[in-house]
Amino acid sequence: MLAHDTYDRLPLIDRPTMIVTGDGDRVIPAASSHVLHERIPGSRLEVVAGAGHLFFLERPDGSVRLLEEFLG
Repeated sequence: MLAHDTYDRLPLIDRPTMIVTGDGDRVIPAASSHVLHERIPGSRLEVVAGAGHLFFLERPDGSVRLLEEFLG
């Protein structure tokens, strides 16, 4: 089985990056987003409290607000 592994390439990302996760995500644990944040220089990590994998459906107003702030 082939695996897709970009861990070593994450520090090469040189564009504004926002990582958003729900603190209750059971599909991709929030800890994985913390790894991305640590590896991508200057990234912004937002953890949506009380939301799961579909944080954007569970917290649409907050999700739109985050995107608007990020995109300016």
